[in-house]
Amino acid sequence: LKEGSFGMVGDVNLFLCPHFLETRQVELSIMIAEAGYRGRGLASESLRLTMEFCKKRFGALRFIAKISDGNIASYSLFKNKLGFTPEEFDESFKQHLLAKNCTGYDLATRKIKEF
Repeated sequence: LKEGSFGMVGDVNLFLCPHFLETRQVELSIMIAEAGYRGRGLASESLRLTMEFCKKRFGALRFIAKISDGNIASYSLFKNKLGFTPEEFDESFKQHLLAKNCTGYDLATRKIKEF
């Protein structure tokens, strides 16, 4: 894309996880396809807006991201910029699972806390 033009430079995906009504868990992924637009904060801003939308529209309380081993930029984005916490590593898929819990989510039971 030329500077100043309008167009898509990447995409954000959200998936309502199985048993969403009980867990309120959403999986997120992002890709900034246009290399010249990476490192400008578009990914973190897009994900923040997506998470806010999910909280308001769907009542999401937990967000997860599955990051391929070796994808340092994505791992850093979710962990350092968005405050996700590493939870596990899936050896068979070579993926890190990072998560961010919002108020109202009980990690032990993976369910919504009673209010």
